[in-house]
This record gives sequence, structure tokens and C-alpha cells, in this order.
Amino acid sequence: MPNTPHRTRLSIGVDKHDILGVLAFARGVHTKTSANTTTFTALPVSLAALLGQITDLDASQQVVTSTKAKGTAADRDRKRDVLWSSLELIEAYGQSLCDASPEQAATIAEMCGFKVSAVGAHAKAILAATLTATPGTAKLHANASLLVASGKGTSKARIFLWRYTTDGGKTFISVDGTPVAEIVIPNLPLGTTVGFQVCAKDADAQGEWSQTVNLFVH
Repeated sequence: MPNTPHRTRLSIGVDKHDILGVLAFARGVHTKTSANTTTFTALPVSLAALLGQITDLDASQQVVTSTKAKGTAADRDRKRDVLWSSLELIEAYGQSLCDASPEQAATIAEMCGFKVSAVGAHAKAILAATLTATPGTAKLHANASLLVASGKGTSKARIFLWRYTTDGGKTFISVDGTPVAEIVIPNLPLGTTVGFQVCAKDADAQGEWSQTVNLFVH
């Protein structure tokens, strides 16, 4: 039976009711796509319109928190829905690019600021990242059975190495290795899309770094 191709799926990666989270995520999408206009040549929502929606929601949220006047929350939620719809359109556009160039899907996801929610309908993900209840803290879990260090199998004693990026993969920050395939990383920058990677290392060699898994930290 032929192997099922892996598919990188994009997601907004923040709860719709988390207004500050939505604002921060949308700003990240605007910043990322603005920096990569040669890749995203057919955005379904103009960058100017997206920025205007972000500004409108931010202003409405400030009114809600400062006055708590009747009707302000409903007005804010309407503007949130407009921005959310735009993010869904951009997400779908980004997904179409990922599907057209699956080998570049992880890079495309990073370039437009969206989270990678799953890889492959029948494939186990090598790395999963989730936020904990503590702001700025992420928990990572690697699939140890899929990580090979020296190419001599997974039975050798190994440690798991971790690293993350806050600038789309230009630079990485290393984290201390662990003897188990999971780690909690605190003090991550809030309002930032952080990309995580993992690899295995044994006495003979270090394996390749995994595909980046993005997580919007708030």
C-alpha cells in the first residue's frame, strides 16, 4: 500500500474569545505577511484592510476595559468577528500554498505566522507543543519512536535536544537536553509565534532536527 503523503495543516492557534490573543496573533500575521509579500502575492485581504481591522478591534477593546459601558462589548465582538473572518481567509490561502508545495509547507507557515496544527492524516507527529496554564510557558512532547540519533536504531541510550526560534528560523535558542522526550520551557516572549524543534543524540552521533512546530505564545 502506498504511503499517505504528509499534509501540514495551518490553524489560527488562538481562542476566538481571547481578544488580546486574537489581536496579538493578527499583528503577527500582518507583520509576517508584510515581510513576505513576494510569497503572498494574492492575499484575500489586503494588508491595509487587515491593519485597519486590528486597529478597530484594539480601540474597541480599550473602550470596553476603560468604560464597561452597555453595548461596548457587543460592538467589540462584531469587530472581532470581522477580523477573525479575515484571518480565516488568510489561513485558507496559506493552506492552499502549503498543499501546492508540501516540501515548503513548514516554511510557508512560518512566513505567514500561522500555527502548524497537524502533520499527515495518518502520520504521527514527531513533535507537539502546547501552552500551559502559566503565561509564556510551553510544554513539548516528542515521539521518541520516530527520533533516531546515529542511525543505529532507537534502543541506544539517548538524550533529547530542544531549541526554539522567535524570528522565523533565522536564529535558534538551545535548551538543555533531557533524558525523556518531553520538556517544559518557561519565560517565552508573549505575543510571539515561537517555533520549536527537537532531535535525539546518543554516544555516536546527533540526529537531524525535526520540522519546526509553531506555537503562538500568550
